[in-house]
Amino acid sequence: MTNWNERPLPRAAGGKPNPNRKNKKKTKSNVSSSSLTPMPSLGTEENTGGIIALESTPEELRQREQRLMRFGTAATTWGQPATNTEDNRGGWTADGKIIGTSRDLEKPYFRLTSAPDPATVRPLEMLKIAYTHVKRKWKTENNYKHACEQLKSIRQDLTVQGIRGRFATTIYEYHARIALEVADLSEYNQCQSQLRELYTEGSESNTNNEFIAYEILYLLFSGNRSEMNSLLERRALAKVQGKAGGKTKSKALRHALAVRAALAVGNYHQFFKLYQDAPNRNALLMDQFIPRERVKALIMLCKSYPMGLPLDFISRELAFYSVDDATQFLEKHGIKVDDVNGRLETKPALPLLHAAIANKYQKADIKGQV
Repeated sequence: MTNWNERPLPRAAGGKPNPNRKNKKKTKSNVSSSSLTPMPSLGTEENTGGIIALESTPEELRQREQRLMRFGTAATTWGQPATNTEDNRGGWTADGKIIGTSRDLEKPYFRLTSAPDPATVRPLEMLKIAYTHVKRKWKTENNYKHACEQLKSIRQDLTVQGIRGRFATTIYEYHARIALEVADLSEYNQCQSQLRELYTEGSESNTNNEFIAYEILYLLFSGNRSEMNSLLERRALAKVQGKAGGKTKSKALRHALAVRAALAVGNYHQFFKLYQDAPNRNALLMDQFIPRERVKALIMLCKSYPMGLPLDFISRELAFYSVDDATQFLEKHGIKVDDVNGRLETKPALPLLHAAIANKYQKADIKGQV
């Protein structure tokens, strides 16, 4: 066995021995057992996996308390903010939810990159005042950029505080409506996604079917058949369970379902009649895919009438405002019309219409950000 007391101490790499230092070898006789001072016991390694646990002596407890005071924190549950204390001013609830204390009427919207500060979050009663303020400014100034930012800021304050229910539903419904008015489909889609969850959670709303109608039309625009089937399945299940009740007779919802049925069988005559008689904001969503469906309808007409078609007939059937409007639409797609006779030569127009479907209307542009 190696006697480490007789071996010289190792030196750093590249180091040189100190010539002034004399090696003094200690033997067993030099060190007596009585001269060794025992180390103070810090604890035990038994049942601790090899980790020494400090004894909870009065001195150790006092030092722990001093450390807590030095860092200014209270002993709290891991992962949860401190409960209401005199310093915290009620910014958090006992279960770790934030309670806003801000009294700002307007607040710019920023994406959160860290935990929210209660001093910058508005409580529910303040959010209701801010919502009334936004509605008044939208009506008088019609500034969508400002209204959108303020509504997103309200939505963020609702989210970080975990506020759901009727008021949250009202905010998302209002934001979705004005987003449709300016064709901001990106913002509308975000609101619609949240509304779907709020309705599923049981948030009561008299406008539930209005937004289900918008969702049907949006899915027709985006061409999302799987989601459409899922939506219709949920509606059928709700009807069987008696949850839909008399609300299924909503005019907006009946209209959206009729539009879906007309497109499913290619009944464009009925489809464009429904477009001209759209309730609420259904027409605003239909505006997004009307050009695509006009091209598809023209393909059917060109195949059915190879000898040509009068422009006034096309204008009436495809719900154009006028013959000039129909002519501009055709010319925009590279199709020349006979202005003298007021007719469309269908044979040369057919390949151009097919090219428009393949190149321009194959995918829906759902960004629509303003």
